[in-house]
Amino acid sequence: MIGLKDVNEARDRIHPFIHRTRLEYFATLSNMSGFDVWLKPECMQRTGSFKFRGAMNRILSLSPEEGRRGIVAPTSGNHGQAVAWASKMRGYAATIIMPEGGSSTKADAIRGCGAQVVFHGTKSDERSALADRIRDEQGMTLVHSYDDPYVVAGQGTIGLEILEDLDDVAAVLVPTGGCGLIAGIAAAIKETKPGIKVIGVEPVGSDSTRRSFHAGKRVRLDVVETMADGIRTVIPGELTFPLVQKYVDDMVLVSEGAIAEAMKLILERCKILAEPTGAVTTAALLSPGVLPDSLKGKKVVPIISGGSEVSLSPPPDLQKMMVRETYHRVKNSLQLVASILSLQARQAQDQKTRQAFEENVARVLSITSTHDMITVSSERENIYFERRAQKFSLASNGIDYTRRLTRCRMIASQPCLVLSRACNRTSPPLPPMTTDSTTKLMFVGLKARLSN
Repeated sequence: MIGLKDVNEARDRIHPFIHRTRLEYFATLSNMSGFDVWLKPECMQRTGSFKFRGAMNRILSLSPEEGRRGIVAPTSGNHGQAVAWASKMRGYAATIIMPEGGSSTKADAIRGCGAQVVFHGTKSDERSALADRIRDEQGMTLVHSYDDPYVVAGQGTIGLEILEDLDDVAAVLVPTGGCGLIAGIAAAIKETKPGIKVIGVEPVGSDSTRRSFHAGKRVRLDVVETMADGIRTVIPGELTFPLVQKYVDDMVLVSEGAIAEAMKLILERCKILAEPTGAVTTAALLSPGVLPDSLKGKKVVPIISGGSEVSLSPPPDLQKMMVRETYHRVKNSLQLVASILSLQARQAQDQKTRQAFEENVARVLSITSTHDMITVSSERENIYFERRAQKFSLASNGIDYTRRLTRCRMIASQPCLVLSRACNRTSPPLPPMTTDSTTKLMFVGLKARLSN
């Protein structure tokens, strides 16, 4: 099992080749979260992520014969860039296996180092299986992204730097997928200062390590869905998971929305460009109830694991999520309008007035049940997310309640889903409305909902 001795040896080996990233204190994050926040920006590392530490340690440990046979590495992107660069520095040929539909930016960077890129499968174990086959058939040397003792030890050097650079650390937050990063950091920290908490962070849609952590054994996921592709892992590593069981204090989850908000905040307020995987630890800080209150006011170090590729356009998964959220807000608000009108219809004194209200109720409900509220538009590069619905003249005692649902704009660099249902037909005119206490409360609720 990997220990402090291995991590110290790795540090001595890779020290001339890596950047020692500085801990940075950020008052904004501290004030917003209630923790004393010190970021460890591994997005500033060579090749844009922490992966270079482990890859360099593994490549430097190879014999000349192992290197001459060539290197093969499965990756979601960052590990491949690190292996490609480290191999180039040593003069070794490399083949990098990436997921189908993987980042073209990362693939181009890998090719720029002289490595060959092969796209295969969508899951981490599919890429690993192909890498194993290439190793066996072609005699190449496999450099796994996390299930390798030299890789784990290299990643653990981050833990040593944290201990040396900051006193009285209460907790370290680590993005967790295959567990190479958290296993190395936890081993270094816990064998030096066991009182420091090491907490892993995963997205809700890719929580294989958290499930395994609580089950006491490795658990495989059938489906993983997250924008954080660097930790989109179906099962924790065979080598790394025992280290997680031995050293890690807890595993927590964050939502996709929290990850997106954390990326935006880190960029705007900290001037650090983090990819989704790198932002999960900040998302945990800022999500209420995710971290224990016992850490409030204490020094917490979130690892910003990488920033090798960041698109300023919303990822497709996030676009879909935003459309769903917007659609349901519109639908719920319209249903509340229908409830107000229904109440007025029941209170109407004559048939004509009742009919006018009921026709408007039918019009509102027809909007909420129309499947073509969500349509696809690809006419422009600048896409507007719109929430548009019928204008309702709800006049009572001279007060005009005409309200159009909120319109929000989002710039996107690719076609995306748009809420584009516009109801421009004129509704039957409404008679004056009564203003009993029930109706007033419903209007207050509608106003609050529309303002969110």
